[in-house]
Amino acid sequence: MHLPFDPRHAAALVRSLDWALRRSVRWTVVDPDDNLRGAASGEAVLFVCRHGQLWPLLWSVRPAGIGVMVSRSSDGELLSRVLGSEHFRFLRGSSSRSGLLAARECIRELQAGRSVGLAVDGPRGPRGVVQEGVLRIAQRGGVPVVPMRVEGGGRWVLQRTWDAFEVPLPGGRLEVHVGPQVAVGSSEEGLAEARMRVQRILAPPDSRYGRRTPAGELA
Repeated sequence: MHLPFDPRHAAALVRSLDWALRRSVRWTVVDPDDNLRGAASGEAVLFVCRHGQLWPLLWSVRPAGIGVMVSRSSDGELLSRVLGSEHFRFLRGSSSRSGLLAARECIRELQAGRSVGLAVDGPRGPRGVVQEGVLRIAQRGGVPVVPMRVEGGGRWVLQRTWDAFEVPLPGGRLEVHVGPQVAVGSSEEGLAEARMRVQRILAPPDSRYGRRTPAGELA
């Protein structure tokens, strides 16, 4: 997608909105295995999530300083300006364009001992479906996958977006669940098993994703 305006003009406004939401939403991180602390200390893992839950999940990984994939388009430029280079490393590319180069960059980061975050169904879906390529990046990078998901009320679900994007509501309560680590075996069977396990962990409790509903609803 290409934005119809200069991302530099919108970044300050969006960043202010993000700042206000981050302080208004009552969110907690459930990370019993200390995966985020490990990543901040130099343990390389591949964090993964559903694309529609990116917003609050990006809050929780800020202290870990992970690498995130952003497109080379204007919306990718906006995202990088909103997130800020003081908290994230930006890997340019996407799985829909220059996909091979983007995957190689992720693998290099992981092999160098730096954690990376990817959406399992990005950038265009199918919604909620774990793409095999994401698991191959972890496999070739020699690192485990760490699924992340958001639970709790206080989310506005934009059902007309391809990913049913979730917007945190001011004053809402959210829980960010991190882990457990999922090892990706070196064989095709090991990759398939890891893919199925990640799919089960990331599936919402009521399995609503994929169901057509009104344009917006509260989670």
